[in-house]
Amino acid sequence: MKALIIFILLFSQVDSTESNAFTSTFSDTVYVQNISSENWWARNEGAIISTLGGVFIALLASFLTYALSKRRTRIKEERIYQGILYSVHLELDWQLNHNRMLRGELSNIRRLSLKEGRFIVEKAPDEFHIDYIENCRERILDYDLFDPKILAFLSTYINLLIDANRQIDFSVAKSLDLGDDINDRRESIAGYFQTIEETCLLKIDDVVPKIRALIEDELIDYDQELINTETDKIRSKINDLLSKWEEGNLDEENLLEKSEKLFRKTFKGFNPPKSDYRSIVIEVLSRLETLNYQLIIKEDLPTIRDFLNTPKGDEKEAWEIWEMYWEEIDFDERKEQLQDVNFYITDEENT
Repeated sequence: MKALIIFILLFSQVDSTESNAFTSTFSDTVYVQNISSENWWARNEGAIISTLGGVFIALLASFLTYALSKRRTRIKEERIYQGILYSVHLELDWQLNHNRMLRGELSNIRRLSLKEGRFIVEKAPDEFHIDYIENCRERILDYDLFDPKILAFLSTYINLLIDANRQIDFSVAKSLDLGDDINDRRESIAGYFQTIEETCLLKIDDVVPKIRALIEDELIDYDQELINTETDKIRSKINDLLSKWEEGNLDEENLLEKSEKLFRKTFKGFNPPKSDYRSIVIEVLSRLETLNYQLIIKEDLPTIRDFLNTPKGDEKEAWEIWEMYWEEIDFDERKEQLQDVNFYITDEENT
């Protein structure tokens, strides 16, 4: 019994000692934690602010880089889109000229057909080129900048060209039964040509200026320096063609062909006013690509060169000299001079 009492007393002392030690250790731990809690922000404030500042700057730099990249992409897309519209504008100008020449050819075919009482279409006129304008229409759709009105007019125009090409092929005309009476035959022939004129060619003349006007509104802020630089390149190419023609390295037929391709495929201007120096390059090129109709010969080269290479600022005077030169030429005499040269068109209805 005595031993049991001694054991209980000893255990109580040990437990008391451990309890005191635990209490002391816990108090110390809480104290340390309190000290750490009170000093953590003070000790880490600078690092935290520095880190947050770095993150903010990184995010800002990333945002600005993205915004700048997006803006550059937008500007690039806008320029490409405007370039496509510019190409369409030029192509339409060429096709207007082609339409005028086509009407002249059809007038001649009509006259011969009425005279013979049958369709004289052994050599059908050159059809309208549609692939390029269709390709431009498809490319316009790649950009969300496009004007629905321009697309609608372009689609209408392309359908007119397809219809015109079908009719000037004369495959339908040649299969028609014109009857035996010569007057009935001539009436049918006249009606066929009138239908082509009214349903296609006149409508083409009507719709093209509307499309070009819409495009010009879209291109008010187009990069004029780009246009000017491109015009200078075209001028250089024309000078090269003229030199090769003068030296005998290029005949009239090849000169016309190359001029026509250059007229169609390069930036040649917007049919600007005569005060704009680009109008001079367009004028020369448009004449060369109809060389056989214009009855242009090598004797005209000095005047063509002088006009083509007019310094900027002298456009008005250059145009006056240019127009006076052609007015003073005796084209009746030139027709006689060239009547035996197959290349030139000297028929009254085609000149």
